[in-house]
This record gives sequence, C-alpha cells and structure tokens, in this order.
Amino acid sequence: MHLELQENGNLVQYSEEGQNGKVWETNTPDKGITHMEITDLGALNLISASGSIIWFDGMMPNNLWTGPAQNVLKQGDSLNAQQFLRSENARFVAILKDDLSLVVYLRKEDGKNEEIYNNN
Repeated sequence: MHLELQENGNLVQYSEEGQNGKVWETNTPDKGITHMEITDLGALNLISASGSIIWFDGMMPNNLWTGPAQNVLKQGDSLNAQQFLRSENARFVAILKDDLSLVVYLRKEDGKNEEIYNNN
C-alpha cells in the first residue's frame, strides 16, 4: 500500500495490488501540482510550482494556509504504509495506515494524539 503523487499531479492511494488497486484519488491531473504538504494548521494541500493551493483536504479554508511544511511529498514521490508527513510546528502528522486510510493527527498539549481527519 502506498500514497503516490504522480508526475501529472494526481494524488493516488493504492492498496497492495499496485496500480490496479486504486483506493482513492484527488482527481487533479495536469493542474501544475509539484508537491503535497501538511500545514501548521493540519491541512493537507497540493501545491503548484508558483505556490498556489490547487487542492486541499477540505478541513480548512484556503486562506488559512501558512506556508511550506517541514516535510513534503514531491511530484513523483510515494508515501508508503506507516510513513508520514509532519507539519513544521510538529503539531500535525499525516500518516498512511495499514488499513488503507490516510489520517491526520493533532498532538494535543497533554501529548496525546487526536484523529482530526480520515479519508475512509
């Protein structure tokens, strides 16, 4: 299982069956997307070379975007099961779980993680 930002800018989640096991996608091919990032507010964004948000996960309005994250998924890269992206402030983590879900967690002040987004 892996999450792939394809060369054409479409973000696709695959099951263990590979290309035939498509689970989910953003339907964003050929829109100039170069990378995905998680912001300090916990939003997942697909970004163009000019820095414009082309797709976001729907959790936050576009105008709350706060800039580049510490960890990004670049065009053509994959995020495999149990790998993650972390926001620059380390409060938010996006992880691809073994059950085929893409989940965003918020690290609360008490150190516990709260699930705030799940694509399943």
